Amino acid sequence: MKKETRKTIYAGVNFIVSPPPGMGLESRLEFQRQLSEENIELTDIKFDNQRWMGVRSNPMPIQVTVGLIAPAIGQLLIVVPELGGRTLEHFGEEACDIARSFSNIWPKRQILGCDVTIRDLYDADSEHAFQEIWEGLLHQPTERMNAFGRPILGGGLRFVMPQIGADTTKPVIEVKVESFLQDTHKIFLDVSCNWPTPQPLEFPLDPEIRINYVDNFIQKQVIDFIIGG
Repeated sequence: MKKETRKTIYAGVNFIVSPPPGMGLESRLEFQRQLSEENIELTDIKFDNQRWMGVRSNPMPIQVTVGLIAPAIGQLLIVVPELGGRTLEHFGEEACDIARSFSNIWPKRQILGCDVTIRDLYDADSEHAFQEIWEGLLHQPTERMNAFGRPILGGGLRFVMPQIGADTTKPVIEVKVESFLQDTHKIFLDVSCNWPTPQPLEFPLDPEIRINYVDNFIQKQVIDFIIGG
């Protein structure tokens, strides 16, 4: 796998909070105003009495969702479907701006949980990405795939790692290493970290720290596992 060919095709950070943010007109408009002051201009706005969503297309596409997801439970979800020529560092900075605006409008929220997902594509060294995973990571002979009597379009590996002991600062981690079905010359990497432990009341929303945690885990541990496998 050519690690220098990394292309992030999705990144998202999701906070679950209580109590949920109110969806009144005044709160929604003030949230949009504060985002504008942070130079985050969301042009496509949709809302109802339970959820508000804003979308920006350029320079880095971004989608922000705020609302109610269950009785007495709310959400702040920030997603970029692609980086648009920017970096995960830019995403982390803008996510902090959005989280700060959220906290200004809807203060005194307890974080019940948080999760971050990053999805990347990499060029494979082999002609077919699954062949690289099968032979390079699993050390299996190509002939074993003949057992199915059919060509294999793709496949991969999945790992789930629990929190370590009583250390709630370490997340539950899920890693997927697969061939990309839309282009079998590429390796698809999906890494999700979930912090399920509620934080003390008014613990700050910290998206940049959590995005950096996942990014560092990918670059230091996941990539080393794949290349050193």
